[in-house]
Amino acid sequence: MNEVTRFLSLLLVGAVVLAVGTAPTAAAAEPTEPGLIVELHEDGSATVTLRTTYDLASDEEARAFTDLREDDDAREKLVEKYKDRMSRVAATAATETGRTMQVTNERIELSTSGDVGVVALSVQWEGLAATDTGRLVVTRPFAGDFESDHSLTLVGPHGYDVTATNPSPDSQTENRLTWQSGTELNEFEVTFASSDAAESEASGDSTDTGTNTPGFGIVIASVALLGAALLARLRE
Repeated sequence: MNEVTRFLSLLLVGAVVLAVGTAPTAAAAEPTEPGLIVELHEDGSATVTLRTTYDLASDEEARAFTDLREDDDAREKLVEKYKDRMSRVAATAATETGRTMQVTNERIELSTSGDVGVVALSVQWEGLAATDTGRLVVTRPFAGDFESDHSLTLVGPHGYDVTATNPSPDSQTENRLTWQSGTELNEFEVTFASSDAAESEASGDSTDTGTNTPGFGIVIASVALLGAALLARLRE
């Protein structure tokens, strides 16, 4: 497995949430596909999670997963680097949009589902979406220079409907949208609206303007590289 090209996700059913520095345990987790998942909340904040997976049927990958699970320092370095990189992107996006943004509540989760080991890095990103009377609009940091070899999934809050999206997602289940790797996201913009607001939603209007936030895809790749480097040292 090439850890550099793997991503992590938020929605781990039954996963054990680990405080940095505590001894992790394994639990069932779904889904187990690697990717970047952004779960929006009604106040415009979001939980942004990067997930990578390991084939536990492989002796090498099972050993790497176990080593990471038992190494407090490696997990702490990984989650701190993830928070630091995300904080830098948030600071740039805040300057461009004029919204207050902050990255907090970093954490790492380890879980298993059958022969798959899952490692997830998560942060709480305050102010990621623009808000306006029951509407949430997401553009940056994805609009512009977001580049990834992996999927991006955006999940709206419970009770919110998708009223506009550009580009069209490759798959959609209610308010859960997924764009596969290689999708052009330069003009990325997605609007969610609460049930009441959706009835009067005006199509084609954008709440957010400004320039592109560069390098977000590079941030994700660099965190994956860091994880691969840590695991390589663990194998030595």
